[in-house]
Amino acid sequence: MTHSKTVSLIVLTMIIISGVFWISYYFFLSNNNTSIENSNIYSNVNQPNNNTNNQPFEPSQAVEVDFLEGLSSADLAILDQPENYFSLLKYQRSCERLSNQTEKEECLAGVKLRQVVILNDPELCSLVDLEDDCYLAFALKKNDKKFCHSISNSETKDVCLDYVSSSQAREQNNVSLCGDIIDNQIKESCIHSVIAQQKDLNFCNNSFIVSNDFQEICQSVILMNRAIADNDPSICSRIPLQEYKQNCLSEM
Repeated sequence: MTHSKTVSLIVLTMIIISGVFWISYYFFLSNNNTSIENSNIYSNVNQPNNNTNNQPFEPSQAVEVDFLEGLSSADLAILDQPENYFSLLKYQRSCERLSNQTEKEECLAGVKLRQVVILNDPELCSLVDLEDDCYLAFALKKNDKKFCHSISNSETKDVCLDYVSSSQAREQNNVSLCGDIIDNQIKESCIHSVIAQQKDLNFCNNSFIVSNDFQEICQSVILMNRAIADNDPSICSRIPLQEYKQNCLSEM
């Protein structure tokens, strides 16, 4: 590890593991009041545009939502609630406007996935084509690795486990949980994000921090945050790493 790397204090660099990952991630963000860092990860991925070709929505378009088969009457009643129904209808109309057939099919599959997330029932993931993405969405939303273990694709499962470990490390303020992470980039981001929550320099003596060569980064981040919070440029001079010291002074 080189100390010259630019530190991202809290933001995780999301790894898109499939062409439709953004669908599941967007759904639980937009429908379940969940705040996840970098929620715009899907911004560069093909997705339905609510104003494609600047054409207004017409009542004749997609007059009915294509509900999942096998839903109970109680589930259908929830999806039939105006707020849910018209949200699904608007999304389905947008999907049907896509000219690329593959993109359209993936988008429409996302409408089905969105229904599962609205119902907040991971047991329904088996009913959708995007089953792995569905379990991934619930794993991130509920911060629970058990949903990762239901994912069939090994790469997707590993990324799921890594991000839940990272989220749990931040939530529990336990940097050692970052050690469970396989991907080095996610692991480093995890360590950075936990360090960014600290105020006491003694935290940098943590055996995990020391063994992973993060002690000077840890000290630099904590001192920089302290200097900025106290508006005290003199604290910047105590920062061990030059890059952080310069950043600290530039913030004053």
